[in-house]
Amino acid sequence: GRGRHLYLIDVDNKRVDALTTDDSFNEDLPAWSPDGRRIAFIRTLEKGSDPDGRSELDVMDAGPGAAPAASPVLSHRTDRNSPGVRTGC
Repeated sequence: GRGRHLYLIDVDNKRVDALTTDDSFNEDLPAWSPDGRRIAFIRTLEKGSDPDGRSELDVMDAGPGAAPAASPVLSHRTDRNSPGVRTGC
């Protein structure tokens, strides 16, 4: 399936820039930093149409051409047999 990605929209100039494009991941729940220069979001690795349970809290600059940090701020995997139980951080 198609991934969920983050976009930066310039309403005045009617321009849309993709901030994330890797279809191996879905990005959700974006939140702006207080100074408006960075975006924090949840990134989930996908395998086929089924997530593998690994989610990361990532932060990136909020501008065209920026990339998520090489290392996530926080990463955890949820055991599929015990929903809600963290098996590794």
